[in-house]
Amino acid sequence: MDRRVIHVVLTQQGLAVIESVHKNFVSRFDAAVRFLGEKDSNHLADLLGRITDFLSNYNNESSTKEGGR
Repeated sequence: MDRRVIHVVLTQQGLAVIESVHKNFVSRFDAAVRFLGEKDSNHLADLLGRITDFLSNYNNESSTKEGGR
């Protein structure tokens, strides 16, 4: 197992970029939820949760079949 570690620290400019991107994401996500409405937003959340579970299980099964890679 590779035990090398790299510590990274963001500059103030890097932190500002992260904050800007996050604010933009939240704004767009809120707009999408308003566009879909409560019922469709909940349905989308359920579907995404199911896909996440499927992919997680699929990836775990694939790793086991490939010898744990």
